[in-house]
Amino acid sequence: MHTRAKYTVLMLVFLFVGVLGWSIIGKYKRLQKLEATGFSIGERPMKTVEGTFLDLSDFVGKMPIMIIYFHSGCDLCRHEISQINQNRKAFEPALLVFVSSEDRTDIEEFKQSFDWESENSVYFVCDEDAWVASRFQVSKVPVSMIFGMDGQLVWRFEGPAKVASLLNHLPNSN
Repeated sequence: MHTRAKYTVLMLVFLFVGVLGWSIIGKYKRLQKLEATGFSIGERPMKTVEGTFLDLSDFVGKMPIMIIYFHSGCDLCRHEISQINQNRKAFEPALLVFVSSEDRTDIEEFKQSFDWESENSVYFVCDEDAWVASRFQVSKVPVSMIFGMDGQLVWRFEGPAKVASLLNHLPNSN
């Protein structure tokens, strides 16, 4: 009887681990694949690090928009943004919006570590009240979101995305 109890406990542990694994894999797949989310941009202006407001609805119909939610202390975020910066011409004419919930000064300092000064289609935005994070279900960084010309979400990826993946999912603006 003692052996039977051991096998029962062992089977319950395996069952629990299996269900937990299934749940995690299911959540990961839902977040990684394109879903009919209905998420769109332009619902409310966002505050840039310069203190102005960026209304993404002004760009809908004109160009695709890529939003990267990041944190300046995240090495994966820094690497992904560095790769985007190094390949900036490949992303034209998309609008690039880098969003963080950090203080404006931290975001500005992070921005200054790259050469974005001459770029008029690159914005760094303060998510002061975590509205963007809440609206687009950002729970960890980096998160990449690509919106089509119509302002609808076409691709979302959690974790560091390769430049090739971002470009493959970026809709052609022509």
